[in-house]
Amino acid sequence: MSTVNGKYVCLDIDGVVLNLMQGIHLYLEPFGYNFDIDGIKAYNFKYDTLGFDRKIIFEALGNVKSFELAPFYDGAVDAVKKLQNFVTVKSYTKISEEPAIYQRRKKLLESLKLKGKPITAPSKPVDFSADALFDDCLDVHQQWIEQGSKAKLFLIDRPYNQKTNENIGSLDWSRIVRCKNLEEAVDFYVSGLIWG
Repeated sequence: MSTVNGKYVCLDIDGVVLNLMQGIHLYLEPFGYNFDIDGIKAYNFKYDTLGFDRKIIFEALGNVKSFELAPFYDGAVDAVKKLQNFVTVKSYTKISEEPAIYQRRKKLLESLKLKGKPITAPSKPVDFSADALFDDCLDVHQQWIEQGSKAKLFLIDRPYNQKTNENIGSLDWSRIVRCKNLEEAVDFYVSGLIWG
């Protein structure tokens, strides 16, 4: 099957394809830290639910071992391949400039046959030509909405991106399709291409 001519989508990696939180958990465990992934209430770990200073998480994010230990989410690689049968899939992942981490991510993108390179800028730019966005970060979805993107927005459900009293008015929730995983998001998107 060939891709829809000219259409492409943006695909985040961490929290969508790769379970980086599990990688951090496995990295911190030998140091005596119990990083409870289900207890994360915010994408940047700003709420005091960790039981330890969040600086420890950021230090773990600076160590390539966290990335090496991170497993793929069940079904995520197959979902990427399915998506690639219909549209071009562009990498939309922000990563450290630290050479070992950057190279590891670059190789992952190549192995998944994604277009583009890892983003090292302070924030991810909105891609106004993308037909859809698959991401787990509420702030990214908010940015795309506020800057006027017309893309279909798929939010991959994670403990840290729930609709709460603190963020209920922060973005247009009617624009966002919350999906339990990438497989479900791809199925929704592809069915729209076929029947839409």
